[in-house]
Amino acid sequence: MGDDTIYFAVGFKSYDITRVVSRAETWYDWVERGRKMMTRMSISQKTMEWLAYNLKEASKSHGNTVRRWKRQDHFTELFCARNYNKFGRYISIIKVQDKKRDVIIIPEWSLNSGWMDIATKISVFINAKGQPIGKTSHRNTEKGLLYSDIVRNNKWSTRELNGARIQQKGNSLIISDAISTTQNESLAKSIVGSLPEEIPGITLSEIRRWVASTWRHNHGINIFDLGGNRFLFEFPNRTAADHIVRGDWFWKSYKFSLEWWSPTSNAIFERPNQVWIRVVGLPLHLWSQKVFREIGNLCGGWIRTEEETELRNHLKWARLKVRGDGESIPSTVELTYGDLTFKVQMVETPARVISDERRRTPINTQRSEEVSSQKGEDSLLGFTEVTGHVGSSYDPKISKWPAGPARDITCTPRAHHSILPKKAILVNKGKKLAQIFWPNPCQMGCL
Repeated sequence: MGDDTIYFAVGFKSYDITRVVSRAETWYDWVERGRKMMTRMSISQKTMEWLAYNLKEASKSHGNTVRRWKRQDHFTELFCARNYNKFGRYISIIKVQDKKRDVIIIPEWSLNSGWMDIATKISVFINAKGQPIGKTSHRNTEKGLLYSDIVRNNKWSTRELNGARIQQKGNSLIISDAISTTQNESLAKSIVGSLPEEIPGITLSEIRRWVASTWRHNHGINIFDLGGNRFLFEFPNRTAADHIVRGDWFWKSYKFSLEWWSPTSNAIFERPNQVWIRVVGLPLHLWSQKVFREIGNLCGGWIRTEEETELRNHLKWARLKVRGDGESIPSTVELTYGDLTFKVQMVETPARVISDERRRTPINTQRSEEVSSQKGEDSLLGFTEVTGHVGSSYDPKISKWPAGPARDITCTPRAHHSILPKKAILVNKGKKLAQIFWPNPCQMGCL
């Protein structure tokens, strides 16, 4: 540690403050140790300067009086108070972040001696060795750079990546040359949050509501679903993201693990036991949660249906999460509905694999990615194959029949039961889902 740590003691308590430099700013880990307890608190540079000032102000007056200070540091509230009890005066530092509360108590060494020596030592420590944060210098203009090209560029891609040389080697693409080691500006201020995968049904809207209620002053935070209960949080600046990464956050009693984005931040080091599939060509009149469940069970075990599919934001395909590694998923599934048989295509969402000299790592695909199939784009947006008896409505002679007057339908078994509402169930027959109908009991007394 050396010059990055200071120590001091008051009574039976000892304190140490360690300087830690992160991507955005300098932090200080303040640890209080007593006989049967230990408290750790992480404080930013500006908050440390504020506490040193409060210790000096609290030392200027004598007597048993109470004085309080309060500070809002991004997503954290801090309270500093000079108080007293039967043992003497003391300083309490309270840090409140979400549902977590940390408290450090600094008693007075002797009657009315104050905390001036501690404040001076802290001030000298935080100002003696300033850790400059690397800043990127930007040029106002660049020769040959068109404004129209900047507008067209996607925020997730860099100019170096757009100008890179890409070579094809078998089934692999080698990207080289103009790639910069610096991260994209948007991703450099982004963090990845993950929750345990056994938590079912976490939607993007729930995470947005949680962020709005937990992270105050959260203006300008963009949230993206990475799949597998992982989410990408894009912050307006690195400082706000750094304050979130340094904290401890919980979502419904589950710890929300947060880390800075990296190229392998959403990597999976084990064989996946859950995959996403797309059901292409599903008829719209069979677009229901019950059908989704049966199709998912046929492909290994239904887990959940994507939120966009449930809300019908688009009808190009239905996206389901099923159990297994994808090897038992059939290429097509037949659904029998009355006299019609529909054959729908099952497309597994492919996994990206990152490999180096140490390991090969499959990485889950994001929701926004388009799926490529060996059969081409036409297979993804192809028509549903219909087989079997279609019905007399397809006979062109029907359109030439003259319209007849309306008739009363007598309650005969054949006429009446042909218009009764029918009840249906799905029956799993191998790779087919058959829907069986039978009429409800007659309400008019006929048999």
